[in-house]
Amino acid sequence: GGPVSGPWPCVVVSTVVRGAPPGAGHGALWVVDLALDESRLLRRWDETALSFAGRGGDRGLRGVVVWRDRIIVAASDALLVLDPTGRLRSRHRCPYLGLAHELTVREGMVYVASTAHDSVLAFDPVAEDFVWGLCLRGEEGPGDGVFDPRQPGGPPAGDTLHLNQVHSNAAGLWLSCHRRHWLLCLADGALRCEDCLPLGTHNARRLPDGRLLFSDTARDAVVLREGDRVWRRPVPRRPARELAATARCDPRLARPGFARGLLWLGDDRAVGGFSPAGVAGYTFDGAGPPGLGPVHWLSADVAHAVHGVALWPFDDP
Repeated sequence: GGPVSGPWPCVVVSTVVRGAPPGAGHGALWVVDLALDESRLLRRWDETALSFAGRGGDRGLRGVVVWRDRIIVAASDALLVLDPTGRLRSRHRCPYLGLAHELTVREGMVYVASTAHDSVLAFDPVAEDFVWGLCLRGEEGPGDGVFDPRQPGGPPAGDTLHLNQVHSNAAGLWLSCHRRHWLLCLADGALRCEDCLPLGTHNARRLPDGRLLFSDTARDAVVLREGDRVWRRPVPRRPARELAATARCDPRLARPGFARGLLWLGDDRAVGGFSPAGVAGYTFDGAGPPGLGPVHWLSADVAHAVHGVALWPFDDP
């Protein structure tokens, strides 16, 4: 669809609970109505057959997209296909899918960043199969090793880049990594480096008008850049007195202000996610003070963090 104008929309939001112990819920899918400051739980994720090591590890729900009448969301090592009521319809795995991050839809294919293999995979939702892969692992610069995920001999496991973003628009497929300055564009079969990003970014992409948008996670902000002009929108902060005091609030595992999950609405507006889990509207019209629109909190626990944000096109059941 085209740009969203008028009132702030409903969005579907995925979350991860950092440091969640086995047996606890460690992520969820929410529908948030920004205009009304309301939300409802669509699905709680409490899968237990996974690794609970580290901060995020295998936990939680990751990137999310809407395809036709289905919501497709990434768990760590699978794509989950749900209906608009949150009912799980199917689950799809691949030997080269691990520590999945963002998702995007382009020309009928769902692309997923497979962080554990430094790769992006294409999933055909009609054939219900992973049909294409691209490994970016390279010593001097981004590699472009195309492989067939249905066949053996693909890239061995290894998270050297922390590839965390895949996004599609009319210009191509946009890819970026947490540990590299690259902003990559895949278009017409050619991979090229389009820009230099700060380290520690998420959700980077070139907009159709040429501007650059990304979550500057290391600096707790959402950034829109046009040449030498920079619009920086700080992440909203909950007052310290409102934060939940839990055993999971170890600063090595989680911190407030972690910016991740970004949806461009057009009309100089975006919706972004952060921790403690919440989403906010941001405006970038260049006039007046930093533009912060509606803010909706899903949690007061800093261990709960937003991962993915997508437009919710369905009427509530």
